[in-house]
Amino acid sequence: MKRNLWKTRSLGTAVIALLCALLLLVTGSVRAGRSETIDAKLSPTLQTQLRSQPQGEMTTVVVTMKERANLSNIPTFNRTIRIRRVINALQTTANTTQEQIKNVLETRRFEGRVSYAQSYWVFNGLVVTATADVIEELAAFPQVESVTENRTINGPAPLAAGSTPEVNIDLVNAPDLWALGYTGQGIVVATMDTGVYASHTDLAAQYRGGSNSWFDPYNEFPDGPADLSGHGTATMGVMVGRDAGGTAIGIAPDAQWIAARIFNNQGAATDEAIHASFQWLLDPDGNPNTADTPHVVNNSWTLGFPGCDLTFQGDLQALRAAGILPIFAAGNMGGSSSTSTSPGNNPEAFAVGGTNNLDNLYADSSQGPSTCGEPSTIFPEMVAPAVNIRSTDLFNLYASNTGTSAAAPHVAGALALLLQAYPNLTVAEQEAALINGAVDLGSAGADNLYGNGRLDILAAYQSINPNATPTATPLPPTATNTPLPPTATNTPIPPEPTIAYYFSLSNAGPYTVGTLADVGSEDVIGFDGADYVMILDGSDIGLGSTNIDALHVVDADTFLLSLEDPITLGALGTVDDSDIVQFDATSTGTVTSGAFSWYFDGSDVGLSNNGEDIDGLAVLADGRLLISTSSNAFVNGTVGRDEDLLAFTPTTLGEITDGSWAVYFDGSNMALDSSSEDIDAAAIAANGDLHISTWGSLDVTTITAKDEDMVAVTLTNTGENTTVGSYAATLPFDGSLFSIGGNNVNGASILIGGAPAQTATPLPPTNTPLPPTATNTPLPPTATSTPLPPTATSTPLPPTNTPLPPTATNTPLPPTNTPLPPTATSTPLPPTNTPLPPTATSTPLPPTPTNTPLPPTPTSAGTTMHIGDLDGSSISAGFRWNASVTATVLDAGGGSVANATVVGTWTYGSRQIADSCITDAVGQCEVTFSDAPGWIPSVSFTIDDVTGALTYNAADNTDPDGDSDGVTIMVSRP
Repeated sequence: MKRNLWKTRSLGTAVIALLCALLLLVTGSVRAGRSETIDAKLSPTLQTQLRSQPQGEMTTVVVTMKERANLSNIPTFNRTIRIRRVINALQTTANTTQEQIKNVLETRRFEGRVSYAQSYWVFNGLVVTATADVIEELAAFPQVESVTENRTINGPAPLAAGSTPEVNIDLVNAPDLWALGYTGQGIVVATMDTGVYASHTDLAAQYRGGSNSWFDPYNEFPDGPADLSGHGTATMGVMVGRDAGGTAIGIAPDAQWIAARIFNNQGAATDEAIHASFQWLLDPDGNPNTADTPHVVNNSWTLGFPGCDLTFQGDLQALRAAGILPIFAAGNMGGSSSTSTSPGNNPEAFAVGGTNNLDNLYADSSQGPSTCGEPSTIFPEMVAPAVNIRSTDLFNLYASNTGTSAAAPHVAGALALLLQAYPNLTVAEQEAALINGAVDLGSAGADNLYGNGRLDILAAYQSINPNATPTATPLPPTATNTPLPPTATNTPIPPEPTIAYYFSLSNAGPYTVGTLADVGSEDVIGFDGADYVMILDGSDIGLGSTNIDALHVVDADTFLLSLEDPITLGALGTVDDSDIVQFDATSTGTVTSGAFSWYFDGSDVGLSNNGEDIDGLAVLADGRLLISTSSNAFVNGTVGRDEDLLAFTPTTLGEITDGSWAVYFDGSNMALDSSSEDIDAAAIAANGDLHISTWGSLDVTTITAKDEDMVAVTLTNTGENTTVGSYAATLPFDGSLFSIGGNNVNGASILIGGAPAQTATPLPPTNTPLPPTATNTPLPPTATSTPLPPTATSTPLPPTNTPLPPTATNTPLPPTNTPLPPTATSTPLPPTNTPLPPTATSTPLPPTPTNTPLPPTPTSAGTTMHIGDLDGSSISAGFRWNASVTATVLDAGGGSVANATVVGTWTYGSRQIADSCITDAVGQCEVTFSDAPGWIPSVSFTIDDVTGALTYNAADNTDPDGDSDGVTIMVSRP
């Protein structure tokens, strides 16, 4: 079990001495004279500005990193999971590649040479306000691709006035889609513009509302939508406007809208504001697990001049990977060829030129070809009505407008209708539908005036082949990652089968266990009761650089594995330590071969935080996965500590994972209250008992064990705060007796069917049936009630639908043919003091008073104290922020404890800061962490000790509202 502070997905630790040495090297090279390499990374305008800038004066720049997240293998058929994966990939890349620069900026801030720094994952870059020498220092980093000035971009000119109403809606055949029932319902469209006048009668009802529907990066209108220009209000009206003014003005009147205000009160935008807005669009509430990303994004703006600029290419690539086709106005620079504008001429954008209502080209519509970021291509992609377009205006008025800014929202609105009809259209399919349905204008075929033609929404709808459209239900994985269980008709199970253990060990090899040599932490070995054999040689299958941290053996050639560290596994790409992969072996033993496939993606279901790597794994008979994590896990409202086992009930498994969490084994209920008693291996035995191994020594009333041992637990109830059971008085496996003393059991699994033979593949037959679960196994007779042998007619039948282990597609069903009990002449009498096991449908009976262990006598309220609650909050402080935590200290009886000193540690990045406070009359006190850097998404506070008149009992720590585990609380950036 590893004890590293940070995972790869979080900001990593930094070795201070190494960092200081690095800073000396970098700064030394900069001070020695700016190199050609640095000049090559600085834009020409910025170079001129820095040369003339007085010493000590600061400039705001955009720093773009070289590395880009790999978004090419993101699945496309499940929108929610696709967007989550995109955001996770972008954030992981940014955190990993920017870490060194963030540490430098932090140091320079304390030196007074940096006044602002903000990290962005959408394009993997930072915006920094700093002195010239710091800017050059940043450019010297090999990870940096470019450093440019934070440009100011002029806002769009007001749309030209017109006089006639909206023939445009009929021209593009929007009413034909309405007649089919498609009005945009359930679709969210977004605009990046001057804002929106949200009170307009034709727009108010469609505003999504809430804190995740409006973004003003300048904080000039923080409380809700506003528009000083009217430009954004007009474009939104074309997309979703209704008919309060007497005629229908919008393409998708039932779609909801949200908005990012990229132009400030002066009518100008900055590069940073645009990057920030693109990032907000991908994750409006800052939580990738919520489905609030818009389906459609309209951009009726350009950089204001013809030519190629790829500043926002990374942002557009991220939108497309998330399934969003970036719609752009082509620009009003027309009148001649090669007048395309950026970002609309970027390869990732979909540019829309303009026509009038007679299908003639709007005179100022920008023309192609375009050579921006790709070989010469047709520009624009298509055209739409752009002349005399009646739409919403400020103060609940209407205006007729002209320009390609009015053309683009026609296409955005069209996508809202198509996506309502076909919710799972990929970006490529959206583009194809629009182009294939376009009405060809001008020269036959695509050209550089009209592109592929004028928008026709009905024809676009009809061009889509429903049979080729992904459905809302995720496709099942292939048969290679669906382990089939044995059927119920195979060889009967022996009454007392021999248990075979399968282990992975933590110590790096090579070493010898028993008579088996060359064992390493990347291997799976089998134990037959006397000696060991090699099952999987991890170095043969690409695991030599990591450890197997958790395992479950499904059958002779199917293994579920979770790994100690992130690793690249062939076509799967990067597999994280919170994931589970399935290995299907074609050969096992000392020469191992086979193939990996996805089984469980932890990031899909909330395992993405620090310390949530899987280090214990088992599969219950009903298909649930039991998972232990290396530290505390906070997953979708469920909190699991490192001494607990969480049960994951899957609805889908494989590359796309979904399901629900619950606490299964509450370690604190079972006296696992020491830091060494963290569960790091788990297995289910034939009789349903839970076998566990811990990170260090285990010491409970009935037994003690070390980290190389297995301990058996019989559970009579499970769940958070309700786990009840007993520990066996003897160890089912004592590592010190079988030559692994001093090692640590990293992963464990149990199979039924006799001890493995001493061969390279000591696995039981693949058709050995699973035993009946605890819910359908007849009770054995007691010594005082030996039954008559059962007649042939009273033998309990095995279930015909033995629960499947979890596959990538199925949720196992319980048995439908609960075994019949033996007849009256042969029914074994249960012992009078043994609790009956639960039936397939009933709640287990509690034990009778004669065998219920007496609970321990409650500790006096006057002898111990504990943390009764932790609450966190945060506020902004310029480009930094402050975090506060309020601790409540209670005695054992629940009373407030005054004058107790709470001692703890703040942690962010590689920094740890001690802090303390003294409780008041109601038992509360507050600690505050000031000046957290703006790029840090969260800080944590951990209780180290509580001192005072009473004795601190950390085992009693709790948090009734569930925002902490009573020891550590995470506080997020505001």
